[in-house]
Amino acid sequence: MLFRSFFLHGLSSLESLLLNKCYKLENADSLQSLTSLKHLKLFDCIRLENIPSLQGLTSLKEFSVIMGSNLKNIFFLEGLTSLERLRLTECSNLTSPGLAPLPSLTSLQELDLSLSYRVDVSTLPDLGSLSSLKYLNLTHCIQDRARSASKKIRGSLPNTKIKFWSR
Repeated sequence: MLFRSFFLHGLSSLESLLLNKCYKLENADSLQSLTSLKHLKLFDCIRLENIPSLQGLTSLKEFSVIMGSNLKNIFFLEGLTSLERLRLTECSNLTSPGLAPLPSLTSLQELDLSLSYRVDVSTLPDLGSLSSLKYLNLTHCIQDRARSASKKIRGSLPNTKIKFWSR
C-alpha cells in the first residue's frame, strides 16, 4: 500500500505513532501536522529520506528510526528542545556530519547510534552541551581512533554511561 501524506492530516491529538515496514514511504511531510505527538517511531521504512523540520512538534519526547537506510542527517530535529530519547540504529547512510544538530537537543537523556556503521565516533559534534544525557550507545560505529575519541567524549560527558564497541 502506497503511503499518502493526507493519511495523517486531521490527527492533531495523536500522541504516539509507529510506522513499521512502510517500504514505499519516501517523505513524511504530514508529520508536521501532528502537533501533540510525544513518541514517533519509524521502523524499516527503507526509502524514507525526506523528513520535514519537526521543530513545531514541541511535545515530542522520543524519536526513533530503525533500519532507515536512506536517512543521511537529522537536520529536521534541530532545536527540538523537548526531545529526551533519540534512537538512530541501523541507519547505514547516516554520517557524523549529518549529526551536527545534536548539541541543540538540550533535553536529550538517551542517544543510541548503534549499528549506524558510517558514523565516525572521532568526528561527532561536541556533545558537552547535553548536560542531561545519561546514556550514549555508540556500538558498531566507526571507531578507528576509539581511544582518543572515547577519552574526549567521556571528558565532556562525565555523568553519562557510554557504550563503545570497536570493530
